[in-house]
Amino acid sequence: MANKPRRMCTTPGCPNFAVRFGVCAQCATQREQQRGSAASRGYDNRWRKARAAFLREHPVCLRCGAIATDVDHIVPRALGGSDEWWNLQAWCHACHSRKTAEQTPR
Repeated sequence: MANKPRRMCTTPGCPNFAVRFGVCAQCATQREQQRGSAASRGYDNRWRKARAAFLREHPVCLRCGAIATDVDHIVPRALGGSDEWWNLQAWCHACHSRKTAEQTPR
């Protein structure tokens, strides 16, 4: 059985082969460090409490009807979105991951 050809890292100018999600291990580490921790991005204890309360009130995924596990910001925090309930929606992990992948620029 033939193996798939190896792909290059998608980071501009990087000469390494991609290992996961289109990037090499070195570029993945750099991206993670630039991204910062969850707490530094505002996902602290206050957010965890608000998230739990929202999931109690909205236990079903908006897209597929499965049990909701993730809370999504309609207007992302990075674009000025808030944690107010009108800006939140409950999704299962699979649907949330799919939505995030569709919206992430490549």
